[in-house]
Amino acid sequence: MLFYIKQTPNKALVLTKIKLMKRMTILILILILFSLQVFAPKEEVLYIEKAEPVYIYNADDPLLRAIMRAESNYNPLAVNPISKARGLLQITPAMITEVNRICKKLNIDESYTWDDAFDPFKSIRIWYIAQSHLNPEYDINIACQIWFGRGVQWDGMTWIEYSDRVKTYS
Repeated sequence: MLFYIKQTPNKALVLTKIKLMKRMTILILILILFSLQVFAPKEEVLYIEKAEPVYIYNADDPLLRAIMRAESNYNPLAVNPISKARGLLQITPAMITEVNRICKKLNIDESYTWDDAFDPFKSIRIWYIAQSHLNPEYDINIACQIWFGRGVQWDGMTWIEYSDRVKTYS
């Protein structure tokens, strides 16, 4: 049996009963997922030493959002063709090594791999682990020095120019 969904003077758009049921099922699943807040931002608190909350993952952090925008324009699959940095925060192998060193030093039972740079949640964890240890005051200039490095980029940009750009986003 055929259903006519829409008719125009030139042609009729026809959907079979099976196609119509598939589309309705997909729409219902999407509505259910949104009603369950599956796509809601994840929040988590990590406790380091003396059970004090060190950082919270959420999208309400203006510095983190600014770094994400400066680094990847919010693209979790971004790859820098020159430095090979990857992910939402353009994580480098050196940052993975440093964060794994910090985790070991602080007895945090976590370790990260190069592939974790493509996982937005793990990238944010890497960010906060690095910042909480290397920048406990969460100063924007120190954060930019840590994330950019203190050298000169291939295009001549320094961490100071990078910091100025990040400040325009926060």
